[in-house]
Amino acid sequence: MRKLIIALGAAALMSGAAWAATVDGVVKEFIKETKVITLDDGKSFTVPPDVAIPP
Repeated sequence: MRKLIIALGAAALMSGAAWAATVDGVVKEFIKETKVITLDDGKSFTVPPDVAIPP
């Protein structure tokens, strides 16, 4: 029983990284060197290094 609880806990922690949020907005600025996207409402997001962005 203890092994099952540990396995479920580990699975729950790892699955949290796969969840993503959805944001709607208009891109105001994109800084190519740092891969930072800024929306028109002022929110900023950093694009992960493994995500390809077209030129």
